[in-house]
Amino acid sequence: LQTLDLKRVIVNVSVFAHPSLESLELLESIYRGPRVMSIGQGLSQNDGQVLQEVSIMDCFLPIDTLTVGPAARLTGFQYYLDEDFAEPDVSPDAFIFKACSRLEGITIHVCAGWEIILRGVFPRLERISLNATEYGSYQWKIEEVDEQQRARYRRLLEEEDE
Repeated sequence: LQTLDLKRVIVNVSVFAHPSLESLELLESIYRGPRVMSIGQGLSQNDGQVLQEVSIMDCFLPIDTLTVGPAARLTGFQYYLDEDFAEPDVSPDAFIFKACSRLEGITIHVCAGWEIILRGVFPRLERISLNATEYGSYQWKIEEVDEQQRARYRRLLEEEDE
């Protein structure tokens, strides 16, 4: 199993931790599991380390923090939550990305309040698209990088703010 596209199902953390899954797309689904989720944060291959693409759209994902760690092989991460699906406590409060060496793009469009934290160096990161529409707000933070990297990430983040 390398690709999994699911629509209107109930999933748990195991779908994110599958040892051979490379591409995951969830649409209008419900997550039932721990309030903290990580991909590529641990030492086990059962930590979603094989995932290369994650796309989550209009899903009920009631977690506090979604962390993508340095062991992740993700090249793309997309998370969308339209105002028609937005309710209190249905999406992560924080998206934390930690030194993801393969990550090329991040898209987070969520009609709620949330924050994104970029921590460490992302050598391939070229695209960041963030949006909370008029129904929400977001904050971003850049941590644990030198001034040159901070300026690079800030440019990517500010391009989206314009």
